[in-house]
Amino acid sequence: MDIKTTLIGREFEIINRIENGDKNTLLALDLVKFYFSLADLQDNTTHVSFIDSIYIKRDRKLKWLVASENFIGERTSFRYRNQYVNLIEFFSENPNKLKDVFKQFETLFNQKI
Repeated sequence: MDIKTTLIGREFEIINRIENGDKNTLLALDLVKFYFSLADLQDNTTHVSFIDSIYIKRDRKLKWLVASENFIGERTSFRYRNQYVNLIEFFSENPNKLKDVFKQFETLFNQKI
């Protein structure tokens, strides 16, 4: 199996793009963190902390240990990590869709409620 097709390989590629300052990947990461911050508020989960541990802090611990420290089970962490990677890859590889989402948020936030 090619390392680039594994979850860890895909995460590693995203981390490299973040470290190299890839604008689309950084924006995609911000969008994913915003999206999951809403889930954290509603469901009392720890997505943003887990995302930060993987992509920002680049925690070198075993992924199951990082998950455990964020109160996430091992199987659940694998599912979450796949969701994060899929969303980050999708938006970083489709910058027009990423820009559309940010425009929608901007319109939403500028509306008088």
